Amino acid sequence: MRNLLSLALALTAIVPASARAEGARYLIITTSSYAPYLEPLAEWKTRKGMPARIVTTQETGYSTQQIQDYVQQAVETWDPAPEYVLIAADQNTIAMAVEDGYNTDTTFGNLDDDLFVEVVPGRFPATSATEIQTMVAKTLQYERTPIVDDPFYFRSAALLIYEDHDDDDICSYFGDANWAAGLMEQAGFTDVNIWSYATTSNIYDRFEGLLNDGVGWAAHHGVVGSNCEWPAYGVDPEGLHNGPMLPIMVGYTCQTLGYSGYNCFGERWLQAGTPANPLGGVAYVGQAASCSYCAHWRSALRRGFWGYIFEDRGPTDIVAFGDAVEAGRLRYYEEFRSSSQYYVSTAMGDPELNIWTDVPQAFEISHPPIVPRGEIEFSVLVSQGGVPREGVLVCAMSDEGSYAYEYSDDDGLVSFSIDTSQDVELYLTATGRNLYPYEGNIQVYEVGAPVDTGDPPLDDTSDPDIPDDTDRPPVGIAPGGTCGCVSPAVPAAPLALLLLPLWLRRRREGRA
Repeated sequence: MRNLLSLALALTAIVPASARAEGARYLIITTSSYAPYLEPLAEWKTRKGMPARIVTTQETGYSTQQIQDYVQQAVETWDPAPEYVLIAADQNTIAMAVEDGYNTDTTFGNLDDDLFVEVVPGRFPATSATEIQTMVAKTLQYERTPIVDDPFYFRSAALLIYEDHDDDDICSYFGDANWAAGLMEQAGFTDVNIWSYATTSNIYDRFEGLLNDGVGWAAHHGVVGSNCEWPAYGVDPEGLHNGPMLPIMVGYTCQTLGYSGYNCFGERWLQAGTPANPLGGVAYVGQAASCSYCAHWRSALRRGFWGYIFEDRGPTDIVAFGDAVEAGRLRYYEEFRSSSQYYVSTAMGDPELNIWTDVPQAFEISHPPIVPRGEIEFSVLVSQGGVPREGVLVCAMSDEGSYAYEYSDDDGLVSFSIDTSQDVELYLTATGRNLYPYEGNIQVYEVGAPVDTGDPPLDDTSDPDIPDDTDRPPVGIAPGGTCGCVSPAVPAAPLALLLLPLWLRRRREGRA
């Protein structure tokens, strides 16, 4: 399965620059030497309906103020405007901003100087082109081609505690861990481990074993260890063999990233491995500063993060990693009306990374297999188990520049209006919460051009919408017909169960 998924990834079409020329929902800021290696990420984001643009510091300027000004101008003038910004370089290459003496990436998304971000930031802490490629590979593996043959990865967590032997142990460490575990188990997690240093023998070896088994989440509660890493169980990510099932790491403690001149625990988890053999983690959230007697602050961040993922978002709402980090920051501010921990709470990884909270599921998608060239309208219907599915992001695009995206409504319907005058083929992509991504194609045909299939003419007497013989698409497929398809997470259901009847499609489009 892994070889087939890799092959499918390699064969996907390159997204044309024209598809993202007018704006971007996803902005990548990097160096000129790193930019080419970020193209696969930008192509995937664009293809799924998150149009991406890569700009270099030669264009934005090199200072944090210049980069902030560039993002603000993009928000004010681009259509669509950026919703996420990825800083693709470590802080020694593209520096973190400094606010009130604290290192922070929030400045790059804070456009009105009110503390809070309007564009959600994240960072690839890469020190080389190889590390950029590794982080891109991790992100694409996690989001685009997840390994679905082991449910453990999607339903497991390690919640680790390093005791202070004071009240914080009960209130902020064990209390938060048990609360998070309860949320996970309610969501269907089947293997949630709460281990403490004082009560769990061989905790380092046991944690390393869970990581190598493919645990999906790992979180630390307690003080920081030496060299800005997790204490006692601070496993070296380069010594693991956990690829490609890489966890999201949650490190709300003292400084484990963003330490000027030093490569901390958070950075190392994203840097670990190679593009061909990714190791460590796919994303990391932690603090870029230390403090004393502040476990209650970290508890608020933690509760905001977990609560956003498992409580605040609906069952069909896409959950992005950077949005969960921002929810943690907001929870801290709401409880303490302070800025310090807001500034230093940092997302290492793709800020738009779509988080899995269950095994990715197959779903049904019904769309025309062929459309005419010209200004057209067509619909897509998304369902799961025969029930319409809302909140699925569907994108149609072509190599020649056609581009449109929309979220399915509560009837599972997406309607597109596209000019296909220059197109040969449309690529259709659909992504949703805990849904295995669907990638399909729609052929574009020239109206009036003869189509020689070698088969008898199609009998169109029962349907006045079918054109005459010279205008018709290939035999057996009527314009306005549907292709019943299924995303590839599980074996496809019989085609008869997936096809959307033509009369139903017309009724939904208001033509009945």
